[in-house]
Amino acid sequence: MEIKLAKNFLSDANPPFRYASEATFKDFCKIVGVNEKLAIKLLDKNSVKIGSDKESIKDIAKSNNITPKELYNIIKGDKKYRLPLDLPIGIAHKSIKDLEKEYGIDIDKFLKYLKYYGIKANKDITFKRLAKENSLHPAKLYSMLYASQLN
Repeated sequence: MEIKLAKNFLSDANPPFRYASEATFKDFCKIVGVNEKLAIKLLDKNSVKIGSDKESIKDIAKSNNITPKELYNIIKGDKKYRLPLDLPIGIAHKSIKDLEKEYGIDIDKFLKYLKYYGIKANKDITFKRLAKENSLHPAKLYSMLYASQLN
């Protein structure tokens, strides 16, 4: 079964994919690329209760007296949480500045995080070059990027 994401990710007009409200919370988060733990934090912050990650989006919305659309908007959170969990294809040739534009990362947080680990970087360096110059596997560097955006 092919799942087609809506053109405008979690836009006001369309759900992110067909029958999104029928998906379990866990599946929904995986499909749209939202970290499940962060989504739960966002829900808690907005006083939305979830019984189980096996509940459907529709049931969670109904039990909290909100619409699925409102739930989507809470789950999508800030732009900074849109980093995919896995290393994205094509990231190697993008600069840190490009990642800010594409994923909404906080460059200063990432650079400060790298500095803590003794890695010097600037916003214009490519992801591949940064990994190579610091003898890091790209997946390790990506996990550092992801971790830097969690706080």
